[in-house]
Amino acid sequence: MAYLSRPHGSTHQTPRQRFEADTEPLRRIDPTALREVFLWEEQRVVDKTGCFSLHGNRYEVDAALSGHRVLLRYDPYDLSQIQVWHEGKRFPDAAPLQLRRTHHHAVPAPAQPPSSDGMNFLTLARKHHEAEKQRRLGQTSYARLVGHKDGEPSR
Repeated sequence: MAYLSRPHGSTHQTPRQRFEADTEPLRRIDPTALREVFLWEEQRVVDKTGCFSLHGNRYEVDAALSGHRVLLRYDPYDLSQIQVWHEGKRFPDAAPLQLRRTHHHAVPAPAQPPSSDGMNFLTLARKHHEAEKQRRLGQTSYARLVGHKDGEPSR
């Protein structure tokens, strides 16, 4: 928070003062509209069977687009959803027929989900702690605590 209270060398105002002095209201952008701005685009010609290939994957589109050049818009991190545009009109999204790649080769692979064995650091640490405690204390014997000998009460 120190940054917000220290005056800037050029404006001689703190960022907070500068922000509060601005009379223009903040504009909120719809997340869906924002996502649309960052979609990648490529063109393909739809073959006579209503299919096209994109980055090793095969997709099917509306048969009316056969033989036409279409504009494809997609998120490079998710090649399972491809928008199809022709002459400025949006058609139904392409249906994946053969999805070999889930992301564009130019972007890093999405993070792998954690292993499904259910183990994590805290679980392993807890198990190690319990094993170490058991080793240090040894087996607790109720019979030794209350003076029993061979399972019989002492008299």
